[in-house]
Amino acid sequence: MGVLLLLPMALLAGVSSPRALAKLPPLPALVLLPSVAFPVWVLVMGVRSFWRLTPGVVRALRWTHIITVAGSFLLVLSGVLALQAAERSAARGGGLLGGFGLLPLAMGILVGGLALASPWLLRAVTRVPSPLA
Repeated sequence: MGVLLLLPMALLAGVSSPRALAKLPPLPALVLLPSVAFPVWVLVMGVRSFWRLTPGVVRALRWTHIITVAGSFLLVLSGVLALQAAERSAARGGGLLGGFGLLPLAMGILVGGLALASPWLLRAVTRVPSPLA
């Protein structure tokens, strides 16, 4: 099962078959698995939210949003700290790569905003009667 979760990352890295992926040493596989598992979980939750929402699905969606907001907060914090460090570095004559602090800042704002807005959007969508029902 873990090999299947690593397949999208392996294809990006140039490994072309699951058999070649299974030959990877365990340490890189353990490092790559968490980076692939959460996006796969978010996709599964997105697909499950299209079907009937049971209390278990709603609870899993809430936990997914809480984890996503916490990760977004850490991204925003790291972006702000990187920009502050770039400002200190620029005062001493450096700071050529200071703009890279904007990347985690922007990504954290976008992902966090989406994670905060999606529960309300889900609630609004589930109140609308389906034309297929």
